Amino acid sequence: MEYPKRRSFGHFPTKRVLFEAVIARIAARWSEHVDAISITERKPRDWLRAFGIRALRWILSDEALFVGRMAIAWNNGLKKAA
Repeated sequence: MEYPKRRSFGHFPTKRVLFEAVIARIAARWSEHVDAISITERKPRDWLRAFGIRALRWILSDEALFVGRMAIAWNNGLKKAA
């Protein structure tokens, strides 16, 4: 489904505010995917391994990679504007 720009930006006064909202929403999902409290391993080494696996799965997900790429693109755009 395609949305007209006017409709999308009606909720966000600027592209920057929209971008920040997208990043905040995706970053908030970190706790859902990495949920350190639910790791049941008792030994520190095993717990850290389980946490590392969860963290890497999230970091390497399409969603997280999108945020990183957008942040780089946004930063490059700011440098060119300066």
